[in-house]
Amino acid sequence: MAAAQNGTGYQFQGSVWNPRALPTTPAVGSHKLTATAVQQPKGYKALASYHAAAPQWPAAGTVTVPLTRAVALTAPPHPSAISTGSTHATTPRSASSSTAQTVPVTGPVKAGALPVWIGPATMPAVPRGAHVSVATAAAPSQVRVQVASHTQTVAAGANGMLLGLSKAAGSIGSGPVQVVVDYSELAEAYGGGYGSRLEMFQVPACALSSPSAKACRTRTPITFTNRAASDELVATVNLGGSAAAPTGMGAAVAPTASTSGSGTGLEVTSGDSGSQGNYAATSLSPSSTWQTTGTGAYTYSYPIDVPAGLGGSAPAWRSPTTRSRWTARPAPATPSPVGWGTAGTTTQASSSAPTVRADPCWTPRATTS
Repeated sequence: MAAAQNGTGYQFQGSVWNPRALPTTPAVGSHKLTATAVQQPKGYKALASYHAAAPQWPAAGTVTVPLTRAVALTAPPHPSAISTGSTHATTPRSASSSTAQTVPVTGPVKAGALPVWIGPATMPAVPRGAHVSVATAAAPSQVRVQVASHTQTVAAGANGMLLGLSKAAGSIGSGPVQVVVDYSELAEAYGGGYGSRLEMFQVPACALSSPSAKACRTRTPITFTNRAASDELVATVNLGGSAAAPTGMGAAVAPTASTSGSGTGLEVTSGDSGSQGNYAATSLSPSSTWQTTGTGAYTYSYPIDVPAGLGGSAPAWRSPTTRSRWTARPAPATPSPVGWGTAGTTTQASSSAPTVRADPCWTPRATTS
């Protein structure tokens, strides 16, 4: 019972409404969740986070690589050591004697701790009856291999390696050599299939002593092979120098010992594409046009292929003449439509007769012209 009085003597008699307490909602039953063992298939390996290996740039160094090896030759037994059937004793002699002969190697030889292998180049087939100078066909007996530091390589304009190759002092032969460069330690130095995009260029030998000199940064493309599966670059390089010409038909001039060789330089740097994809920059030619005038008119055009509309005309982007908000002229009385629409006009029919619809003057008939 609540009562209230005011100046008129009114007294409230009744009960004040109070909301009833809501019924208690029964709780949903629960149970403890237990992890079940997952049976993985045979050979399953858990996924691990990928972390690119930090590049290990080769340390600078110089190594002389011999391209010859000693082979022991066994001479046939002396005739006096062969029994003749006589009963008289003969003076004993050695049945055979061994001598060593130096022959060229048949495969690449590693340049010490440097990631470079040097070997004789595969010579093309010689036509029958042709005579080739020994000095021209034979590779140098010793090759001096120099690897520049990473700082010097970058100064020369390359992002991989900078090598120097020359004939060692006293080397015999002046033919080309095969160079194999192992880039496995820096195959992921810059990402984007960096190893597969590595290329080789021939540069002047002065690139190793004066890498910033303009004359020493002239690149000459050479034929090479990038074995991306084994992280190797292979090329055939001529170390320079000219062989003596034959003195007569069928005569071969003996090779002369080299006192020094200017040699050549090799740059290993990345290109735009490789066996793992093309990473060259795409064309940035503009595909749209726009123009504006001093009165604030703005026209924008972008070519888009669209299907034909139901009314016969294809949709088009409407960007009619509009006035800039900064123009001093008053805004137009009607707003200018901007957006997709048809080239013609769309008319919505209406009816003046009331209907039972929510909008008595609307009829679902529209025509496009």
